[in-house]
Amino acid sequence: MAEQTASIDNIPQPAKTTLAELAASLERQRLRACVSMVKSVVILLACLWIGVSGIPMMFDITATSASSGEITAFLGTPMEDVGGIASVVLIGWPLLWLIGGFWQFKRWGLGARWKYINDYKRKVLGGICRAHFPTMAYEPGVGMDWRIFEGSTLFAFTPDEYSSEDRFTGKWGSTDVAFAEAVAQRQRKRFTLKGFETITETYFRGLIFIADFHKHFQGTTRLIPQGEKGVKNRSEQRVHLESPHFEAAFETWASNQVEVRYLLSTSMLERFVELQQRFPKLRARFHDESLLLLLPSSHDRFEPSLLRRAGSQNQYQSFIEDLDTCLSVVDELNLNTRIWSKV
Repeated sequence: MAEQTASIDNIPQPAKTTLAELAASLERQRLRACVSMVKSVVILLACLWIGVSGIPMMFDITATSASSGEITAFLGTPMEDVGGIASVVLIGWPLLWLIGGFWQFKRWGLGARWKYINDYKRKVLGGICRAHFPTMAYEPGVGMDWRIFEGSTLFAFTPDEYSSEDRFTGKWGSTDVAFAEAVAQRQRKRFTLKGFETITETYFRGLIFIADFHKHFQGTTRLIPQGEKGVKNRSEQRVHLESPHFEAAFETWASNQVEVRYLLSTSMLERFVELQQRFPKLRARFHDESLLLLLPSSHDRFEPSLLRRAGSQNQYQSFIEDLDTCLSVVDELNLNTRIWSKV
């Protein structure tokens, strides 16, 4: 963590001026996006009303066709005089309204919002990161590869759907770090009164955090929340450590019974217990001389709001505080201490 409290006031004046100019330009874009969103919602509601009100008529036309041997058009004109293509259009026009309404909402409403958010992240949040955290690089459109998440073996199942964005890479103190937000979902079946149905369940939302560890080691050690499940590896055994508080919070699995006690000293056990209080259900894996953490979060940390001004100082400060929270993990686990042979 920074030696002084991170604040927008600590950003150099030239960078502040640049941010103000960018915010002024983005504020006009934000207002256009708000107008586009409102228009798209109105059009969508109109399309829904027209489409839904036309569905009963569509069934009436189909029923008339089945009973009389011919399809009766909207105004009573025999459809056989209009043509086959027209009959399909007339029967399906309510669906066309519904599809068209959702298409324009996604294209013009959500599209304008997504463009504003992406531009804001790249220009404003990227500028704040360069000014206040010069050792870190911010890539809003890049995330952690799904193979990193799946290969951690910290969950007992693999994701059916996975997304990640807002990646930060760099050096914090003496420690190389990389982290990004990620969402992992799986599909499962559940029984209802109507039979089995497939639902999509989000089982992880938060940060994937990777840091260079300050000790040499060769094996693998995993920390799983007590009562939760991870992948069962034949090469690993359950390890019981001396801290009751740690044992109440985590199950420890390791490929080397001696090495795990070298990695998880008494002070490190205490630090993990404290970190778990900030990030309940966190999971960790020591492997390949690095530490991987899965830090659950209930909200998207680096997402600007369309309802807040582009130049909002509170929004700037929120971004700085969120990034400080992420980087504070290095200090909480004391990863910058290099009293061992590793440098």
